[in-house]
Amino acid sequence: MVFNLTLRQTQGFLMSLAQRLLPGLPVPHYSTLCRRAAGLDVLRPGRRSGPVHLVVDSTGLKVFGEGEWKVRQHGYSKRRVWCKLHLGVDEATGEVLAHELTESNAHDAPILPELLTQVEGPLEQVSEDMAYDTYNCHRAIHPRQRCHSRHPDPQGGSNNPPRPGTKDPPPTRGAIVKRITGIGSKAWKAEANYHRRSLADTAMCHVKTLLSPNLRSRTLPNQKTEAAITVNCLNHFTALGMPVSVKIT
Repeated sequence: MVFNLTLRQTQGFLMSLAQRLLPGLPVPHYSTLCRRAAGLDVLRPGRRSGPVHLVVDSTGLKVFGEGEWKVRQHGYSKRRVWCKLHLGVDEATGEVLAHELTESNAHDAPILPELLTQVEGPLEQVSEDMAYDTYNCHRAIHPRQRCHSRHPDPQGGSNNPPRPGTKDPPPTRGAIVKRITGIGSKAWKAEANYHRRSLADTAMCHVKTLLSPNLRSRTLPNQKTEAAITVNCLNHFTALGMPVSVKIT
C-alpha cells in the first residue's frame, strides 16, 4: 500500500528482498494474499488518554480503475463503480480513530453509531455536516460522556420541530437550533468550533494523495481490509509529525 504496488508486484518485491536478506524464506503467492485478505485482522487505534473531539465525514474511492489508454481512446464509462469511506478523525492529532467502508448507496447518518463504537473512552465533541442531522445520530451521540453534537442548522431548522408521534426526541438538536436562532449561524459556528470539521476533509485528501484514490480489491470484504490497511498506513505517517501553521500578519 505504501509503495502503491499491486499484489503481483508485491510478491516480486518481497521475493527480491528475501533473496538478498533471508535466502530460502518462502514468499506467499499473490493469489493467496488475495484469498485471505478478507480475514486479515488489522490493528485499530487504542484507547485515548482523555476526551476526544471527533470530526466525521465521508468520501468516495473508485473501484476497478480504468487504464489511461482506454480512457483516451473511448472516454470514461457511463457507470463507474465506487465505494464510500467514512472517517472519524481526532481533531487534536489528525489520527483516524474510526473508519468504515460501505457501498456507494449507503447514507452517512446510519454509519455514525458504528463509528462511535470504535472510539474508546469519552468524547468531548462530535462535529459533522448536515448529512448527520438526524434523530438517530443525536441519540447515538447524547449518551456518551461529556459529548456534544455540532451540526449546522438545516434549512428551516428553527421552524423544524419534531414530527408528531416522535418518541423521546433527543434534546441536543433542539438546543442547537435554539442557539443558532438566537445568535445566528455564523456566530454559532465560531462558538462551537465547528470549522474544525474540515480536518476530516484534510484526512481524506491525505488518503487520496499519499496512498491511493482507488480500491484494487474486487469484493467488499477485501475492500474493507484494504481500506483498514490504508487508514493504518496514514496513521503511521501522521505519527511521524504534522506541519504547524502559523498566521503571519
